[in-house]
Amino acid sequence: GVLLIRDHIPERVRAWVLDRKEADRALVTRLPLEFPGQMATISRSGDQMVFISQEGDLFGVRVKNLKTNITKSIVPPGPDGYLWPTISPDNQYAYLVRVRDVTPPHVKELLRVSLTGKSVDLLSREVDSPVTFSPDGRKIAYIREQKQLGLSTLMIAEADGSRPRPLRQRQIPDFYTTDGPAWSPDGQVIATPAGSARQGVYFDLVGIQVKDGSESPLTRRRWEHVLGIGWLPSGEGLILLGKTDPRTFARQVFFVSARTRVEEQLTHGEWDYPGRPSLSDLDEKVFTIRRLPQNSLSFNTPERPDQFDVYGNKLVMDDGISWTPRKEIVYAQQDELGRNLWISDLDGQRRQLTRNPGQNHYPAVTPNGQGVVFSSSQTGQTHIHWI
Repeated sequence: GVLLIRDHIPERVRAWVLDRKEADRALVTRLPLEFPGQMATISRSGDQMVFISQEGDLFGVRVKNLKTNITKSIVPPGPDGYLWPTISPDNQYAYLVRVRDVTPPHVKELLRVSLTGKSVDLLSREVDSPVTFSPDGRKIAYIREQKQLGLSTLMIAEADGSRPRPLRQRQIPDFYTTDGPAWSPDGQVIATPAGSARQGVYFDLVGIQVKDGSESPLTRRRWEHVLGIGWLPSGEGLILLGKTDPRTFARQVFFVSARTRVEEQLTHGEWDYPGRPSLSDLDEKVFTIRRLPQNSLSFNTPERPDQFDVYGNKLVMDDGISWTPRKEIVYAQQDELGRNLWISDLDGQRRQLTRNPGQNHYPAVTPNGQGVVFSSSQTGQTHIHWI
C-alpha cells in the first residue's frame, strides 16, 4: 500500500504582522492567506504582500494590496514551482526562484516579476536561496550551492543578475544554509545562517564584510536550527526564526542584538514560525508565517488503491515513517516531553519505542525488522542512534 502524511491544515496556517516590542503580548494584524503555504513576503513600505498561490497541482504568484485588500495574479498558475519571494526596495518587482523540474536536480531560475504583472525576466539559473538587496537596491546577494564539490558560496551580483561574483565560501562539513542572507542597512555586512557538521550538526549566524569577505559570528551560541533572518531598518539587530532547545519542535521569533550578539526570544508556545521574516521600514513591524503543526496519516491497500483510510489527526508525523516486515509503521510523534518514536499496526494498536526529552525522528527499520535506526538529540547533540 501507500502511506501519505497530510500536513498544514489551512485553518492552522496564518500570516502575521507583529510588533517586535509587544510580540509575545499582542499580534497586531492577521493577514489570511488564500492557501496553506509558507512562501510570502511584504514590501518595505508595508502595503503590499506577495505570496505563492496554489490551485490543485498548479502554482502561481499573486500580489495583495494591504490597503485596498485587492489581490491580483502576476504569474498565472502552472506546473512549475516557486520559492522565496522578495520585493525590491523600489516596490516595483518581486524576485523569486522558479523550480522547473519536479525531480532532481531541480533546476532553479531567478525571476524578476513586475508587481503589475506586465513583465517576467529570467536573471540567473544558479540561485539556491532567497535574494537580499543592498540598501540602494543596485545589488543582490544570495547563496549558490555546488553539491558535487561540497561548496556553498555567498554571491553578489547586480540587481539584474549580471556580474555574479563570490564573496565568501564554505566547504563541507561547514556550510551556508539556503534560507537566505540579509544585507545590513548600512551596506557593510551581509548576515547569513550557517552551520557545521564537525561535532554533531549545529547552526549559527555569521556576518560577512562586503569590503573584504571576512567572516565573524553574530551570535554567542550554537543553535539547534536557524531559518530565515532579516535586519531591522535601524540596524540595531536582526529578527531570526529558529530554536535553541533540541527538545522542542516549534521554531520561534528572536531578536539578536548587533552590538551585544545576545538574543531575546519574542514568541513562545506551540505555534511554529517557519520560513523567512520580512520587515517594514516605517514602524519595524515583522511579517512572518506561523502554523500549528497537525498531521494525519492516510493509507491504502493494493486491493483498493484509490481509497485512503485516515489514521489519526493529531499526530506530528512529518519527519519520516518506515514500514516493518510485519506491516507495522514506525513514526515520530511530538508530546510535552519531546518527539519520540512509536510503532503501530494499521488497526491503531501502538506502543512507544523511545522515551527521552530529545528530538527523535527519521526512523528507518532494518531489513530484518529487528531494529530501528534514527536521528536523535537525546544527548544534547544530534547523532544517529539504533534501538
